[in-house]
Amino acid sequence: MDDVPILARRSVLCNYKLAHPWYSTYYEEVRRRTEATFEAIYATDATAINRLAEEWGVTHLVVVRRHLDPRRLRAGPIYVKPYEKRIRRLARRPGLMLVDPPRDRVVYSNERLFVLELPLPVVTAEPASRPASDPAADEPATTVPRG
Repeated sequence: MDDVPILARRSVLCNYKLAHPWYSTYYEEVRRRTEATFEAIYATDATAINRLAEEWGVTHLVVVRRHLDPRRLRAGPIYVKPYEKRIRRLARRPGLMLVDPPRDRVVYSNERLFVLELPLPVVTAEPASRPASDPAADEPATTVPRG
């Protein structure tokens, strides 16, 4: 992924090869972007993923499948030390959204990675307007806003 800026002539939100702490103010921004990226990869809903689009204008998220593989998560380091504990905490949460990404937002996929187009639709629960005698009246209805 570190070659994307050179080969594709596209900017990236974070990049390992450029994430060196030579300048404290520069590295603070690199850290913020890197943490947001891992929060998105290990998100349980679309909020953290869409934050990339809203805050930084990210149009696509490249996800390496092995980063979501439980065996890989147990086997060894996922990333560099300053981020390792936080990533492991995020990855342990149940219901990671990108384990089964929304198929209609996957624009490229192979055995190694997939690319999501952002932003993702947000699923919201709204109270159903059913008669009180309906046994399912307490269950929320799910809607997907068109956007």
